[in-house]
Amino acid sequence: MPQQTDSAKPVNIRYITDVLVGSKLRIAGRLLCYDHATSFMLLSHHPSSVLVDLSLCMNSAHNLSYLLEEQSQVMVIGLLDKSSEPLRPPILPPYSDAPKVDLTLVLRAIMVKEVPDLDLNIWNEGISALDS
Repeated sequence: MPQQTDSAKPVNIRYITDVLVGSKLRIAGRLLCYDHATSFMLLSHHPSSVLVDLSLCMNSAHNLSYLLEEQSQVMVIGLLDKSSEPLRPPILPPYSDAPKVDLTLVLRAIMVKEVPDLDLNIWNEGISALDS
């Protein structure tokens, strides 16, 4: 019988903290910026953001063109990791406000998908309902 993988816990970006380090998470938000050289992106749901490492998802067979479009809605599944030193985030566009982000926390993505039809407010309300 094939082994089942651990399910990912849906989490609102604003509640990503050290407590969740080592957990497999499912998050959704808007792409603020992406750095091709480091494979890091900032994913946000106002006012909070999280640093996401996409290096494990980079494959020429996948169409990741949406990474070039700021404000694309993206869902990510990955493992939350903590760095001993703050990581360097991608450079924000000049017209963007600095997001609230902990640069020692990084979500190591194992799956990333564009979700243009997802209502992020309903997504986060659903997560709140699950947690209560």
